Amino acid sequence: MIFDTIIIGAGAAGLLCAKFLKGTYIILERDQRPARKVLISGGGCCNFTNKNVASEHYYSQNAHFCKSALAQFSWEDAIALFSRAGISYEERDHGKLFSSDAKQFANYLQAGANIAFKISISSIERTEEWWTIHCGYGTDFRCRHLVIATGGLSYPELGISDFGYRFAEQLGVAVEPLAPALVRLDFPGNMRKNFAKLAGISLPAAVTVGDRTIMDEVLFTHYGLSGPAMLTASLWWQADTSLRINWLPKIDLKKIIADHRSQRVKDILTNLLPKRLGEIFSKGHDRPLANMSKGEIDTLVGQLTQFTFIPEHVAGYRKAEVTRGGISTRFLLSKTMAVKHIPNVYFVGEVVDVTGELGGYNLHWAWASAVAAAKAIDDNVGHR
Repeated sequence: MIFDTIIIGAGAAGLLCAKFLKGTYIILERDQRPARKVLISGGGCCNFTNKNVASEHYYSQNAHFCKSALAQFSWEDAIALFSRAGISYEERDHGKLFSSDAKQFANYLQAGANIAFKISISSIERTEEWWTIHCGYGTDFRCRHLVIATGGLSYPELGISDFGYRFAEQLGVAVEPLAPALVRLDFPGNMRKNFAKLAGISLPAAVTVGDRTIMDEVLFTHYGLSGPAMLTASLWWQADTSLRINWLPKIDLKKIIADHRSQRVKDILTNLLPKRLGEIFSKGHDRPLANMSKGEIDTLVGQLTQFTFIPEHVAGYRKAEVTRGGISTRFLLSKTMAVKHIPNVYFVGEVVDVTGELGGYNLHWAWASAVAAAKAIDDNVGHR
């Protein structure tokens, strides 16, 4: 079977790429259900883009690489496209745009798509201008343009595969180190015991990692810290480096202390913080502020506004929303997502070393990179 384009992977990027192609195509999918990660995204509501889409919200070894694709498909383009398909949406905090039902996206993406399911690829070879995909049972597929949209390693229960990374290495394309991202950060053992009883508590905080500060909710778990702020921080966190948290980012704690010298530390902190967290930070200070030395007060303020620790590690791929790292952008053309040194092969979506923060950035990267590749393929097919 011969096609203009073959797409490997029926996820968000692969399915949208197909919708923008004008020539013949087929999507090869190893599973029997398409768009599985789309269905669970945003808690089933599909956070499909963000009004703040820009390169500074993406992690990559080349911080500028994603700019070209993002310029070709903006968040306004995403709204226009999906609105024409009858998908309603709403705006939430931090510019996040959600649909009311992720099934709307999955249905739209797979509607009319030419997909071959449960395909096991044994090998891929290139002969002159053709790509030949050898599958089981003697089935071969041939195409001029090959798009790899196989995703990352998160959610292994969905049947993920490292095929895209292995194929890239066969082509001589480097893969940047892979790691779980948008995931819980775990306390070291000694801290885990102290904070485990706070599991379930959530509060707004300012989390600083490197030169970035994220203002959002932090959630205590039995193992460490989660919630939107920590998930985003995990994208930028490097092993063996510290995190700093301000538990009272919108409060002038020094002024409150100065104005309430007659009150006990515990009374003040359990009023400003969730009770159990306030009790932990007031431990050992159960007396009026007026009886504390300046040094003791400075230490207390530091514990609350510059709480610093080195996470033991991030939770694994089963808990991660995305994979950080991937196909090295040094080997790709930013405008088309094509491999520089090999004609007519493209990598799109999560498999590429472009990973977004929490808030719709990763689905938008799937859309934008897919559209960039499809436009390049159509230009090529149209001039053949």
